[in-house]
Amino acid sequence: MFSSTSVFNSAPNDGHGDGKVQTFLIGEDTRWEFLFNPEKLGQGKEARYNPVPAHGITVPELNYGYTSGITITLPDLLLTGYCRGKSYLPVITALTDLLNVKDGKYRPETVDFLMGKRRIGPAVITDVQPIETGWTHSGNPSDARISITLLTVRQSRKTDSLPGIPQIK
Repeated sequence: MFSSTSVFNSAPNDGHGDGKVQTFLIGEDTRWEFLFNPEKLGQGKEARYNPVPAHGITVPELNYGYTSGITITLPDLLLTGYCRGKSYLPVITALTDLLNVKDGKYRPETVDFLMGKRRIGPAVITDVQPIETGWTHSGNPSDARISITLLTVRQSRKTDSLPGIPQIK
C-alpha cells in the first residue's frame, strides 16, 4: 500500500481538544442542540451536464448546466429518552416542519449546521427520515434515529445575532 507523507505533512494540525464538540442546527429564529454528535457526516457536490443528442454518435457532447450546492447527509442521529420517560415527537415534528413553506415566504426556512468551529450553511433541509425505535406509554416516540439531508443555498442571512449561538471566528 502506498502512502504519501507529503499529503499527510501538508494537513494542518487541529488538535484533539477535550473531546466535547457541541453540534447545532440553527434556523432563522430557532436553535436545536444535538443530544449526541453525529456518528457520520456525508458531503457531496456535483456538476450537472446536459447531453446534446446527435445522430450516429454513441457518446454525445455535453453542455455544462450548473454545479449544485453542497449536499450534507447526517444519517442515524440518535434520540433516546425512554429511560427518562421523554418523548421526541415535538423535535421530530419541528424538523419535518422545516420542509414546509411558511406563509408569506417563497421557500422553506434556511438553517446552518454547526459542529465545533465548523459551520455549513445556509442550507435548506431536503429530507428528514425519522425511524422510531421506542415509545412512551402514550405511544409517542421516546427513542428514534433520524436522518437529515441538507443542501447549501445562496442567501445572505446573519445568524450570529441570535441568543445562545456561539460566535464563529
